[in-house]
Amino acid sequence: MKQHTGRIVTGVGGFYDVVLDDGSKLQCKLRGRLRLSRQGVAVGDWVKVTAGSPGEQGQIEEVLPRKNAVPRPALANVDQMLAVMACASPPPNALLLDRILVLAEHHRIPPAICFNKEDLALDAQKEWERLQDDLLFYPVFAVSALEKSGLDELKMWLQGNVTALAGPSGVGKSALINALCPDVQLEVGGISPKLKRGRHTTRQVSLIALPNGGFVADTPGFSQLSIADIPLDELCFCFPEIHEASQNCPFRGCTHTNEANCAVKKAVDEGRISLSRYRHYTAFREEIQRTNRY
Repeated sequence: MKQHTGRIVTGVGGFYDVVLDDGSKLQCKLRGRLRLSRQGVAVGDWVKVTAGSPGEQGQIEEVLPRKNAVPRPALANVDQMLAVMACASPPPNALLLDRILVLAEHHRIPPAICFNKEDLALDAQKEWERLQDDLLFYPVFAVSALEKSGLDELKMWLQGNVTALAGPSGVGKSALINALCPDVQLEVGGISPKLKRGRHTTRQVSLIALPNGGFVADTPGFSQLSIADIPLDELCFCFPEIHEASQNCPFRGCTHTNEANCAVKKAVDEGRISLSRYRHYTAFREEIQRTNRY
C-alpha cells in the first residue's frame, strides 16, 4: 500500500474525493479511528491516504494540522473569503454582508466582496453605491456572471488561493463559478416569485479547481450565521475602521456604545465611519450578550 498526501475536495455520505500530490483524484473512506475522532474531517483538509491497486478505494489515515477552519459550512485551510451579494434580485442585504465579513475577520480569513448581477445595478443604484462607500476597507468587485463582464480583476484575486464563497441563495454564486470555470456547469437556481429570495441549488461543500490555479469552495446558500462564539471584547477587531478609530479612545476597555469622549462615536458623527456599519456593530454586541446570557 502506497501512502500519499492530498487535499479533500468533496465529501458525501462517508466517501471523500482526495486530490493527491500528483494531481490524480482518489475516492477514500476514513480509517476507523478517524470516524470516532472529535475533530472529524472537512473539505479542504490536507490528509495522508493509503492507496492500493489502481481503481481501488483509498483510506484516509491522518488529518494534517489545519491553519484555520470554518465550522458552518465545514471548511478547512481557507486562504480568503469572497462575500457574494447581488446588485438586485435579490437586493443586497447589508446586515448579512457585515455578518459574513465579521466572521471572516474573526477566523483571520482575509475577505473581499463581489457584487454580482451588475447588469441590474440600475435597479438598486443608490443602495449599491452606498454599500460600496461603506466598505472601503475591503476589495470590492462588481461583475455580471450572466454577461461574463468584470471578471478579470476577480480572477487575479482568486488565482492560487483557496477561496470560500459565502452569500445568500439567489445572488448567483453557482453562476459565478460557471463563468470562472468554463468546464464546470453547476445547477443555477432562480428567485422564488412568492418568497422573493433564492432557491438553494448547492447541497454540499466542494472545492472546484480554477483554470489558472487555486480553488473556489462552492458552499450551500445560507442566510443565518452565528456570531455567538466571538468574545465581546474582540468584536471591534472584526470591524477594521472601528478598531482603527478605537486607538484614540481615552481609556482601555471602551465598548464604543455609551462612553463619553469615545473616538469611535466621534468618527461616526463626523461621517468617517458608516452609520450603517456602526449600527450593525452595536446590534452584534447585543446579540452576543443576549445569546451568552441565555
